[in-house]
Amino acid sequence: MTEQTTQSTDLKKIKEKQQKIIGGLFISLLILFWIVFNFLTGLIIALIGTVASTKLLEKKPEIKKFVPVVFVILIVAIFGAIFLPAIQSDTEFRNERDEITAGKSQTYDYLTEAGTAERNIEIGALKALGHETKIRKIELNEGEIWIDYIASDNLSTNLTRRGILSDTVDLVKELSSIISQDVTGIVVEPHLTLVDQYGKESLSKVAMITINRETWEKINWDNFLTDNLPDIADTYWQHPAMNN
Repeated sequence: MTEQTTQSTDLKKIKEKQQKIIGGLFISLLILFWIVFNFLTGLIIALIGTVASTKLLEKKPEIKKFVPVVFVILIVAIFGAIFLPAIQSDTEFRNERDEITAGKSQTYDYLTEAGTAERNIEIGALKALGHETKIRKIELNEGEIWIDYIASDNLSTNLTRRGILSDTVDLVKELSSIISQDVTGIVVEPHLTLVDQYGKESLSKVAMITINRETWEKINWDNFLTDNLPDIADTYWQHPAMNN
Protein backbone atom coordinates (compact mmCIF):
# COMPACT_ATOMS: atom_id res chain seq x y z
CA MET A 1 0.00 0.00 0.00
CA THR A 2 1.44 3.35 -1.07
CA GLU A 3 1.74 6.33 1.23
CA GLN A 4 -0.86 8.17 -0.84
CA THR A 5 -3.32 5.30 -0.47
CA THR A 6 -2.70 5.20 3.30
CA GLN A 7 -3.33 8.91 3.62
CA SER A 8 -6.50 8.59 1.56
CA THR A 9 -7.73 5.79 3.82
CA ASP A 10 -6.92 7.78 6.94
CA LEU A 11 -8.71 10.84 5.60
CA LYS A 12 -11.71 8.67 4.75
CA LYS A 13 -11.79 7.27 8.30
CA ILE A 14 -11.51 10.76 9.78
CA LYS A 15 -14.32 11.97 7.55
CA GLU A 16 -16.53 9.01 8.48
CA LYS A 17 -15.83 9.59 12.17
CA GLN A 18 -16.70 13.26 11.81
CA GLN A 19 -19.93 12.37 10.01
CA LYS A 20 -20.89 10.05 12.86
CA ILE A 21 -20.18 12.81 15.37
CA ILE A 22 -22.25 15.31 13.42
CA GLY A 23 -25.05 12.78 12.92
CA GLY A 24 -25.12 11.91 16.61
CA LEU A 25 -25.08 15.58 17.54
CA PHE A 26 -27.97 16.32 15.19
CA ILE A 27 -30.11 13.47 16.56
CA SER A 28 -29.34 14.41 20.17
CA LEU A 29 -30.21 18.06 19.61
CA LEU A 30 -33.37 17.12 17.72
CA ILE A 31 -34.58 14.80 20.51
CA LEU A 32 -33.75 17.30 23.26
CA PHE A 33 -35.48 20.31 21.72
CA TRP A 34 -38.35 18.21 20.37
CA ILE A 35 -39.10 17.26 23.98
CA VAL A 36 -38.63 20.79 25.29
CA PHE A 37 -40.51 22.60 22.50
CA ASN A 38 -41.94 20.73 19.49
CA PHE A 39 -40.70 18.82 16.45
CA LEU A 40 -40.41 21.79 14.10
CA THR A 41 -38.56 23.94 16.62
CA GLY A 42 -36.35 20.99 17.53
CA LEU A 43 -35.54 20.38 13.87
CA ILE A 44 -34.58 24.02 13.25
CA ILE A 45 -32.39 24.24 16.37
CA ALA A 46 -30.79 20.87 15.57
CA LEU A 47 -29.94 21.99 12.03
CA ILE A 48 -28.49 25.31 13.22
CA GLY A 49 -26.53 23.61 15.99
CA THR A 50 -25.22 20.94 13.64
CA VAL A 51 -24.08 23.42 10.99
CA ALA A 52 -22.37 25.59 13.61
CA SER A 53 -20.67 22.56 15.18
CA THR A 54 -19.47 21.32 11.76
CA LYS A 55 -17.84 24.65 10.98
CA LEU A 56 -16.29 24.80 14.44
CA LEU A 57 -14.82 21.29 14.08
CA GLU A 58 -13.37 22.21 10.67
CA LYS A 59 -11.69 25.31 12.09
CA LYS A 60 -10.57 23.73 15.35
CA PRO A 61 -10.16 19.94 14.99
CA GLU A 62 -8.52 19.78 18.42
CA ILE A 63 -11.87 20.26 20.16
CA LYS A 64 -12.91 16.76 19.08
CA LYS A 65 -11.55 15.50 22.39
CA PHE A 66 -14.46 17.28 24.12
CA VAL A 67 -17.09 15.52 21.98
CA PRO A 68 -17.69 12.64 24.48
CA VAL A 69 -18.31 15.19 27.24
CA VAL A 70 -20.77 17.05 25.02
CA PHE A 71 -22.68 13.84 24.29
CA VAL A 72 -22.84 12.99 28.00
CA ILE A 73 -24.24 16.45 28.74
CA LEU A 74 -26.81 16.10 25.96
CA ILE A 75 -27.91 12.65 27.17
CA VAL A 76 -28.29 13.96 30.72
CA ALA A 77 -30.26 16.93 29.38
CA ILE A 78 -32.55 14.61 27.38
CA PHE A 79 -33.29 12.44 30.42
CA GLY A 80 -33.83 15.59 32.47
CA ALA A 81 -36.28 16.95 29.90
CA ILE A 82 -38.17 13.64 29.98
CA PHE A 83 -38.35 13.07 33.73
CA LEU A 84 -38.26 16.57 35.25
CA PRO A 85 -41.82 17.50 34.18
CA ALA A 86 -43.07 14.19 35.59
CA ILE A 87 -41.29 14.84 38.89
CA GLN A 88 -42.65 18.39 39.04
CA SER A 89 -46.15 17.15 38.23
CA ASP A 90 -45.93 14.49 40.93
CA THR A 91 -44.74 17.09 43.45
CA GLU A 92 -47.61 19.41 42.54
CA PHE A 93 -50.06 16.49 42.80
CA ARG A 94 -48.77 15.59 46.27
CA ASN A 95 -48.84 19.19 47.46
CA GLU A 96 -52.39 19.64 46.21
CA ARG A 97 -53.47 16.38 47.87
CA ASP A 98 -51.86 17.33 51.17
CA GLU A 99 -53.51 20.76 51.19
CA ILE A 100 -56.95 19.36 50.38
CA THR A 101 -56.80 16.50 52.88
CA ALA A 102 -55.54 18.89 55.56
CA GLY A 103 -58.55 21.12 54.99
CA LYS A 104 -56.29 24.04 54.07
CA SER A 105 -56.86 24.34 50.32
CA GLN A 106 -57.96 27.78 49.12
CA THR A 107 -59.12 26.48 45.74
CA TYR A 108 -60.86 23.17 46.53
CA ASP A 109 -64.64 23.44 46.79
CA TYR A 110 -65.42 21.69 50.06
CA LEU A 111 -69.00 20.54 50.62
CA THR A 112 -68.96 21.18 54.36
CA GLU A 113 -68.20 24.07 56.69
CA ALA A 114 -64.77 24.36 58.28
CA GLY A 115 -64.56 23.35 61.91
CA THR A 116 -67.61 21.09 61.82
CA ALA A 117 -67.90 17.33 62.34
CA GLU A 118 -69.03 17.10 58.72
CA ARG A 119 -65.77 18.72 57.55
CA ASN A 120 -63.74 16.12 59.46
CA ILE A 121 -65.82 13.41 57.80
CA GLU A 122 -65.30 14.98 54.37
CA ILE A 123 -61.53 15.14 54.87
CA GLY A 124 -61.52 11.52 56.02
CA ALA A 125 -63.51 10.54 52.93
CA LEU A 126 -61.07 12.39 50.67
CA LYS A 127 -58.16 10.56 52.29
CA ALA A 128 -59.90 7.22 51.78
CA LEU A 129 -61.16 7.77 48.24
CA GLY A 130 -58.46 10.09 46.91
CA HIS A 131 -58.67 13.86 46.68
CA GLU A 132 -59.59 13.73 42.98
CA THR A 133 -62.77 11.76 43.68
CA LYS A 134 -65.98 13.72 43.19
CA ILE A 135 -67.92 13.56 46.45
CA ARG A 136 -71.50 14.71 45.90
CA LYS A 137 -72.86 14.64 49.43
CA ILE A 138 -71.62 14.39 53.02
CA GLU A 139 -74.44 14.23 55.52
CA LEU A 140 -74.64 13.40 59.21
CA ASN A 141 -78.25 12.46 59.93
CA GLU A 142 -79.62 10.86 63.11
CA GLY A 143 -76.33 9.20 63.95
CA GLU A 144 -75.62 7.96 60.42
CA ILE A 145 -73.03 9.26 57.99
CA TRP A 146 -74.26 9.33 54.38
CA ILE A 147 -71.62 9.57 51.68
CA ASP A 148 -72.62 9.96 48.05
CA TYR A 149 -69.74 9.94 45.53
CA ILE A 150 -68.93 9.18 41.90
CA ALA A 151 -67.13 5.85 41.65
CA SER A 152 -64.46 4.93 39.12
CA ASP A 153 -65.64 3.08 36.03
CA ASN A 154 -63.19 0.23 35.41
CA LEU A 155 -62.45 -2.06 32.45
CA SER A 156 -65.19 -4.52 33.37
CA THR A 157 -68.30 -4.59 35.53
CA ASN A 158 -66.64 -7.01 37.94
CA LEU A 159 -63.60 -4.75 38.38
CA THR A 160 -65.87 -1.72 38.85
CA ARG A 161 -67.85 -3.59 41.50
CA ARG A 162 -64.65 -4.65 43.28
CA GLY A 163 -63.47 -1.03 43.18
CA ILE A 164 -66.68 0.08 44.91
CA LEU A 165 -66.29 -2.59 47.58
CA SER A 166 -62.69 -1.50 48.11
CA ASP A 167 -63.80 2.16 48.35
CA THR A 168 -66.36 1.23 50.99
CA VAL A 169 -63.84 -0.73 53.05
CA ASP A 170 -61.39 2.20 52.88
CA LEU A 171 -64.11 4.66 53.87
CA VAL A 172 -65.35 2.67 56.86
CA LYS A 173 -61.81 1.92 58.00
CA GLU A 174 -60.79 5.60 57.81
CA LEU A 175 -63.96 7.15 59.21
CA SER A 176 -64.44 4.66 62.05
CA SER A 177 -61.13 5.84 63.50
CA ILE A 178 -62.05 9.56 63.58
CA ILE A 179 -65.80 9.80 64.24
CA SER A 180 -67.42 10.25 67.63
CA GLN A 181 -69.27 7.57 69.58
CA ASP A 182 -72.54 9.23 68.62
CA VAL A 183 -72.19 7.90 65.07
CA THR A 184 -73.88 4.52 64.78
CA GLY A 185 -73.55 3.77 61.07
CA ILE A 186 -71.98 4.65 57.72
CA VAL A 187 -74.01 4.55 54.50
CA VAL A 188 -72.13 4.60 51.20
CA GLU A 189 -73.89 5.46 47.94
CA PRO A 190 -71.62 5.21 44.88
CA HIS A 191 -72.85 6.61 41.56
CA LEU A 192 -71.87 5.85 37.98
CA THR A 193 -72.96 7.05 34.55
CA LEU A 194 -75.24 4.36 33.10
CA VAL A 195 -76.71 4.03 29.62
CA ASP A 196 -80.34 2.90 29.30
CA GLN A 197 -81.92 0.84 26.52
CA TYR A 198 -82.54 4.00 24.52
CA GLY A 199 -78.90 5.03 24.69
CA LYS A 200 -79.47 7.86 27.15
CA GLU A 201 -76.81 8.50 29.78
CA SER A 202 -77.61 9.41 33.37
CA LEU A 203 -75.77 9.49 36.68
CA SER A 204 -77.33 6.71 38.73
CA LYS A 205 -76.88 5.17 42.15
CA VAL A 206 -75.31 1.75 41.60
CA ALA A 207 -75.10 0.53 45.19
CA MET A 208 -76.08 1.33 48.77
CA ILE A 209 -74.03 -0.23 51.54
CA THR A 210 -74.63 0.27 55.25
CA ILE A 211 -72.14 -0.72 57.93
CA ASN A 212 -73.16 -0.18 61.54
CA ARG A 213 -70.81 0.45 64.45
CA GLU A 214 -71.49 -2.97 65.96
CA THR A 215 -70.37 -4.54 62.68
CA TRP A 216 -67.22 -2.51 61.99
CA GLU A 217 -66.03 -2.98 65.56
CA LYS A 218 -65.90 -6.73 64.88
CA ILE A 219 -63.70 -6.32 61.81
CA ASN A 220 -59.97 -7.02 61.89
CA TRP A 221 -58.94 -4.72 59.04
CA ASP A 222 -55.53 -6.39 58.64
CA ASN A 223 -57.13 -9.71 57.66
CA PHE A 224 -60.46 -8.60 56.22
CA LEU A 225 -61.23 -9.71 52.65
CA THR A 226 -62.96 -7.08 50.53
CA ASP A 227 -65.09 -9.71 48.77
CA ASN A 228 -66.73 -10.53 52.12
CA LEU A 229 -68.21 -7.04 52.44
CA PRO A 230 -71.61 -7.88 50.90
CA ASP A 231 -71.99 -10.74 53.39
CA ILE A 232 -71.16 -8.77 56.55
CA ALA A 233 -72.78 -5.45 55.58
CA ASP A 234 -75.90 -4.56 57.55
CA THR A 235 -77.62 -3.66 54.30
CA TYR A 236 -76.31 -4.29 50.80
CA TRP A 237 -77.99 -3.38 47.53
CA GLN A 238 -76.50 -3.10 44.07
CA HIS A 239 -77.96 -1.96 40.77
CA PRO A 240 -78.83 -4.75 38.29
CA ALA A 241 -76.26 -3.24 35.93
CA MET A 242 -73.58 -4.32 38.41
CA ASN A 243 -74.64 -7.96 38.14
CA ASN A 244 -73.29 -8.46 34.62
